[in-house]
Amino acid sequence: MHFLSAGKPRPQLSQDPTKSMVDTLSLACCETDNQIDGVAKLAPIVACYAGKPEMLERVEEATHVTQNNDICVAVALAAARFLEHIILNGPDPKALDAVLEQLSDPNRKNPQELDKAIIGRIHQVKANLSKKPKELIPTAALHGVLTASGYEQAIRDTTSCGGCTCSRCSFIGTCIGAQVGLEGIPSSWKSKTLRYNTLLDLAKKVVTLQQL
Repeated sequence: MHFLSAGKPRPQLSQDPTKSMVDTLSLACCETDNQIDGVAKLAPIVACYAGKPEMLERVEEATHVTQNNDICVAVALAAARFLEHIILNGPDPKALDAVLEQLSDPNRKNPQELDKAIIGRIHQVKANLSKKPKELIPTAALHGVLTASGYEQAIRDTTSCGGCTCSRCSFIGTCIGAQVGLEGIPSSWKSKTLRYNTLLDLAKKVVTLQQL
């Protein structure tokens, strides 16, 4: 789904750099875009704030920058809870159950009206783990994490599904990467990644911030 409908004249942005940036963010913020962009940007935010009381608040703020609607916020927050659990506890077959318990807690942080719907969707994924990723495209990101046999295979499987592969790969790669570490990522992928060392340095800085 495109942010701007085809056929409509493009808005004229200000020549002032600061105002232009604000205008651009306003245009990008869409109330009808239900893709998982909010989930795609989770990695550095959750890595930085995992275990801290403001983590969910930061995720919600980041999601609203480009997707100002309830379903995207609810999905991003649920995904953040899942990723945080993995970061803090390592590989855990009961990670999803822990998230479901959080979402069902009446005193949970950052409650959303759509949390019950998210719980229902998660149960659907759990009931269909035997299916192939292509059969569960709307929830293939979570399915990919729960059925992954390894980092490389999980990324290849979700990429073969088509659709919003970058967002799904971001979530799957982050969740599995948090469990297997750098050694779980193929060396050939690292060597072919532009500015890999720069990205690695930035990732280490985020981890350092989390420990402050």
